[in-house]
Amino acid sequence: IHDKNHELNTDNPIYAYIVGLFEGDGWITISKKGKYLLYELGIEINIRDIKLLYKIKNIIGVGKISIKKIKNKDGTIKEICKYNVRNKNHLINIIIPIFDKYPILTNKYYDYLFFKDNLLKDIKYYNDLPKYKRPIKSLYNLENILNKNYFSYWLIGFIEAEGYFNIYTLKNNIKLASFEVSQTNNLKIIEAIKIYLKISQNVYTNK
Repeated sequence: IHDKNHELNTDNPIYAYIVGLFEGDGWITISKKGKYLLYELGIEINIRDIKLLYKIKNIIGVGKISIKKIKNKDGTIKEICKYNVRNKNHLINIIIPIFDKYPILTNKYYDYLFFKDNLLKDIKYYNDLPKYKRPIKSLYNLENILNKNYFSYWLIGFIEAEGYFNIYTLKNNIKLASFEVSQTNNLKIIEAIKIYLKISQNVYTNK
């Protein structure tokens, strides 16, 4: 239930972190529901991190958290928790102001613009929805990305979603610490992260 007294203070950079997290692990989509359209912002993570979803829900002030069980190939059960917002008023008055204040930095921004345009036009029926395919061309150059005043906060959320911290055991029992982050068709954002973190390792493309 939305707390009417909840104040949305988009000046708080915690919202940039949330955008980065959703940009990595979440979705903002329009899907078919019979002859109608379903507008949704959502994210799924392992049940062990459910407290993070409750924290996000508390900050944003709206949305729903649910848990589902998935059966693995080996017969074991894995629990997944999901946070999503489907209420159109909440999407328009709360979610859009957040994502307008701290714009998405990867090509998912095209998805957001398509989502926002149709939501604000109040397109309700599937047959009225224009055809859409996400462009491959990067939205920003490196300077645009690195000059975003919220980039550092966004980056923490993005790394939490898309980053990996590992230790590999090499020959002779030598251990190697590793940090990795990857994206599909978003070379510029990876190059920007490399520059911002002053990492000497070259970015490589795996086709």
